[in-house]
Amino acid sequence: MSMTEKVTGIRTGRISELNLPDSGKQCRLLAALARGAEELSYGKGWPDGVSDLIADLGQITGGNRVWLFQVLELSDKHMLMNFPFEWVDSQTKALKKNPRYDTKHWNFETCSLTYRTLVESRRRGEWQTATIKDLDECDFKDYQVEQGVQSTVSIPVYVQGEWWGLLGLDDCTRPYQWSDEEISLVRMTAHLISNAVLRNRLSSTNRQFEILSALRNPAHGNWTSAADTVGAVPKLSPASVASVTMCTCRCCRLCGTFILMTAVKPFATCVIR
Repeated sequence: MSMTEKVTGIRTGRISELNLPDSGKQCRLLAALARGAEELSYGKGWPDGVSDLIADLGQITGGNRVWLFQVLELSDKHMLMNFPFEWVDSQTKALKKNPRYDTKHWNFETCSLTYRTLVESRRRGEWQTATIKDLDECDFKDYQVEQGVQSTVSIPVYVQGEWWGLLGLDDCTRPYQWSDEEISLVRMTAHLISNAVLRNRLSSTNRQFEILSALRNPAHGNWTSAADTVGAVPKLSPASVASVTMCTCRCCRLCGTFILMTAVKPFATCVIR
C-alpha cells in the first residue's frame, strides 16, 4: 500500500528529515541518537547502522576517536577483546587497521590495579572516565599514551545480562573533563547498540532455522549436504537430529550461529560460516 497524499492535521516523516536548530551539543546528540535508533530498527540495521551511529557520536561530542570493543572471553583471570568498530576524525590515526590493536588480551593476575578497577566497574555496568596524565604509572596508562589518548570515557554494553562489549570515546588533543550530560547520552548510545546486537541475534536465529528447514529434502526424507550453499553439512536422517544449539566459537559469537547436535555425537561445525 502506498499513500502519498497529505492529510490535514497529520505530519509524517523520518528523523533525518527534521529541520533541527543548532541549539547545543546535547540537542544535536539527541537528534543523532534518534536517527541511529531509526536506522538500527528500520534502516541499515547491524552493522552499518552502528558505524553511522558512532560516527555521529564522535562528530557531535568533538571526540577524536570512538571505538567499540567486543568481549570474546571473560573469566576471573583474563579477558580477550577484539575491535569491530572505530571512527576517527581527519586528524587522528586509526587503530583498527593496525594488527597490534585488532585483539587485546588482559591478564588480571599481572595487570595493574588501575585496570582491574576499571574492569570491576564495567562488570557492575558503570561508566568510567580517565584523564591520562593524572593516572599513576601503569600498563593502562602506557597503553593510552601509546595511542595518543589524553582523556577517555567508556560505557559497557550489556546484552541479555551479559557483558558483550565496551563503547568508548577518546580525546587526543586535551585532558577533557566529560560532563554528566555527555556521559548520560553516551550511555543511551550503548543501549541502542545493545538492542541492535539483540535484534541481529533474533534475525540470525530465524534465518538459521529457515536454512535448517530448507536442508531437508521432502522427497527422500533425508538431510542433504548443503556444501555448495551454506557450508559442509553431513547427511543426517531427521531422527538423528537431537537438537539445535548455539555455536560458541569466536567467529560466530557476534551473529549467534547455530550448530546441529546429533543423537550419536555432536557435529560441532557451524551450519553457516
